[in-house]
Amino acid sequence: MIIIGEKEMQNDTLSVRTQDSKTVIIPPEQFVDKIAEEIRTRAVNK
Repeated sequence: MIIIGEKEMQNDTLSVRTQDSKTVIIPPEQFVDKIAEEIRTRAVNK
């Protein structure tokens, strides 16, 4: 799940909730790179 609220907008970040319920704060560019790599390698991170 990706959360883009007021805090994320101010800090130019995304809050990403992982499948194990951890929340990771990352820049949008890093998120896109990570997802593109997972798609390219067909990886699934749990």
